[in-house]
Amino acid sequence: MTPTSTPLTKNLPTSPRLVVMGSPDLGVPTLQALVARGHHIVGVYTQPDKPRGRGQQLQPCPLKAAAQRLNLPVFSPAKLTPDACQALATLRPDLILVMAYGLLLPPAVLALCPCLNTHVSDLPRWRGAAPMQRALMAGDTHTALCLMGMEAGLDTGPIYLRVPLTLPPDMTFGDLYQTMQDLCANTVPEFIENWSVLGQQAQPQATTGVTYAHKITAADLQLDFTRSALDLHNQIRGLSPSPGARLELAGQSLKILRTTVVAQAAPAGVAYLSAGTLLIGTGAQSLGLLSVQPAGKKPMRGDEFWHGQRFTQPVTVTCPAIS
Repeated sequence: MTPTSTPLTKNLPTSPRLVVMGSPDLGVPTLQALVARGHHIVGVYTQPDKPRGRGQQLQPCPLKAAAQRLNLPVFSPAKLTPDACQALATLRPDLILVMAYGLLLPPAVLALCPCLNTHVSDLPRWRGAAPMQRALMAGDTHTALCLMGMEAGLDTGPIYLRVPLTLPPDMTFGDLYQTMQDLCANTVPEFIENWSVLGQQAQPQATTGVTYAHKITAADLQLDFTRSALDLHNQIRGLSPSPGARLELAGQSLKILRTTVVAQAAPAGVAYLSAGTLLIGTGAQSLGLLSVQPAGKKPMRGDEFWHGQRFTQPVTVTCPAIS
């Protein structure tokens, strides 16, 4: 029978032939670090070019653009069809490194060589598409970078290295993303270079505590001010700066970037200024809007927005459906 995956415990050559798979800029510093340390990268697989910007011109994803700047061979199949898998096999990879690629690896690829995935959560918590956002939105106090062996299941493979990370209560998705970028770049090359030891230390994932980080949808961007200020604070920071939680204040659409919880009671959904801070009541507490971005404008402080609108009385906010 054809195996569905090649275990990471397989020995690697001294200078393994690497294939890197990814699309967003999460993996760019790691790719740069691998090249700087002399790793032999025989191919970079990314998502195809997509229309971007106002002109909707076809643009490469960040990892493809970085690979082109580094003069690395790039492949961007829309799907890993049998022909695409055969083309990948001709590269004779010793190791495939996956960093938010966006396509599932079929059995034919998993059987080629060990496949190492950089998963940015404390597995088995937050398997799936949006682990960083969901951890912050849930108010988790810690997470991890897990280097895991890939298999047919969704993020179910064994863990070879777990690097714990504390989540401060005001950390946003943007803050965590940059931290994970740096952590991957500092961890992955050394892991590969110490494969003979670290690649033999597989630990199966726990069967309890499994949660799934479902893809962020438009419904996640809506704010419900009948919820607690802390729940809203966590929701907002898990979506900041992009795609960003939204509300409307006196007809102005606002993306909320940074908030704080204030122990000040006020009616749910009523915006007001107190002690120089723009607040929105949630009942027992209020949510302080520290940084907001009006539609079509640059980010600004919440109190700056309030004064710019020349409000003199509390205003009721609305949270229309987002399509």
